[in-house]
Amino acid sequence: MELRDYVSVLRRHWAVWVGSTLLGLAAAVLLTVLTPPTYEATAHVFVTSTAEGTSGSQFVNQRVRSYPDVARSASVLQPVTEELGLTRPLNELRESVTASNPVDTSQVDITVTSGSAQEAADVANAVAVRFGEVVEDLESPGTQPSPVSLTVTDPAIVPPAPVAPSPLLLVPLGLVVGLGLGLALAIARGRTAVTLAGADDVRSSWPAADGGAALPVLHSSSGRRSAVQPATLLARRLELLAEDGPTRVALLTPAGGSRRTLHRFGRGVAQALRAWDLPTSVVDGPAEPAPTADGARVRVRLEVWPSSVPLQRWRDAAESGQVVVVVVESGRVHDAELQELATVLASVGLDPVAVVVGQRRALTARGRVTGRPAPTPPGARTVAPSPDGPEASRRGPTPPGRVELPTGTVTTR
Repeated sequence: MELRDYVSVLRRHWAVWVGSTLLGLAAAVLLTVLTPPTYEATAHVFVTSTAEGTSGSQFVNQRVRSYPDVARSASVLQPVTEELGLTRPLNELRESVTASNPVDTSQVDITVTSGSAQEAADVANAVAVRFGEVVEDLESPGTQPSPVSLTVTDPAIVPPAPVAPSPLLLVPLGLVVGLGLGLALAIARGRTAVTLAGADDVRSSWPAADGGAALPVLHSSSGRRSAVQPATLLARRLELLAEDGPTRVALLTPAGGSRRTLHRFGRGVAQALRAWDLPTSVVDGPAEPAPTADGARVRVRLEVWPSSVPLQRWRDAAESGQVVVVVVESGRVHDAELQELATVLASVGLDPVAVVVGQRRALTARGRVTGRPAPTPPGARTVAPSPDGPEASRRGPTPPGRVELPTGTVTTR
């Protein structure tokens, strides 16, 4: 895939990565709010030698590396538990205490974590004091004085803020993780998806016609409430065909399409045509033309065909000059289903007069034609009513705003 392909996939599946990003952000905020705070306090103990000369310093440097383990021993923690009246088990207290000897120093750092800031500081100071006493006792040979002395040089203070959870860390992390997963899912879905999402997908899935003929695709403009709906676009196309006489139109949708959507789309097209004084009817399946209630012949008959029709029906439609319109609902029709329908139409020599593509909301929306003149697109010319012409005798005067559209109103490749 090229860069523009990735951009197209991300635009098509924007809801996936935007939703994932918002979900990651919401998860980070929820985790920050629901996670109990954890406070951390540290006390520093300095180890010195009581012996004179360099041998004492060497002794301290050798022994101090083993002292951190003493700070977490039961001989230190058990008296601290009794002194402070802690209710936590000894094993749980040991997990909250850490001790370390910074490299090339004679210092031991004792850190305590707790859900209470005051408790963290109290435990750290108590452990530091008791730790010094235990080490001095362990280093005392018999009744002789200890060769080392431990002093709490920097007692722990009550931490002003918890160390976890950290909103400054979790929120950006949730945002980045959510966005990364969303982009990966959108790209994976774009590469594996087989449903058709727009006009470009339809053109690429439709088998290439002999002679390089372009596939006529109708679709509404993106996102604007004032955009012309697909039903109105098709009605303008059929209005031109009805100039030569009554027109039968087979409305089709591939196997994955919705018949209900197809019916509602047909009613929208009929409404637009009737607003332009073209008698139009919508019927189910292949049917013979029939007069309207007032005795006039129907000018445009929209027949909503099922997805599975015998091949002979297609041949009869081709021989009778019936036109075909394929309606593709974005996100519901698979490319294999559209290719199958295109193959059947090609086998009987039927070329669709238009392929309408759109979301269900756009396909079922009614065009804004009732009660106002039809909009005149660029390059169209107004047809003045001619009382003496053959068209006037057949259809009557042209209503105000009636336009004759050029073939350029159909979007093609």
